[in-house]
Amino acid sequence: MINGIDLNVHVKREVIEKSPIFEKLQGYLQEALDKAGITKDDMNSVEVIGGGSRVPLIGKILKEFFDPVEVGSHINGDESMAFGAALRAANLSIAFRVKQLHFYDGNPEPIRAVITNIEDGVIS
Repeated sequence: MINGIDLNVHVKREVIEKSPIFEKLQGYLQEALDKAGITKDDMNSVEVIGGGSRVPLIGKILKEFFDPVEVGSHINGDESMAFGAALRAANLSIAFRVKQLHFYDGNPEPIRAVITNIEDGVIS
């Protein structure tokens, strides 16, 4: 609901796939590998978790970028979050000895929706 008005929007896949963020995805993937100090040759597989696993174009870009490394979506997203939280807690604890993990949460691109209505102008 925006300004007391129910919102119902139909967006075609072709419109979303024209977003420039998809063009930048390979650069972000390479940057992540560079920051981790690894190459694709150091990897056995890649797991995609969350909403991105349901976007066909993201799957295609990942498969092309990481080829011949297997790209899959086999892990339950809820379980992965719980497992990640447990690893993070163990990482912070002085009672457990686990391989040190580094966590980073960020979005390099702002995402914004602009809704236009020919009669009323623009709502953003």
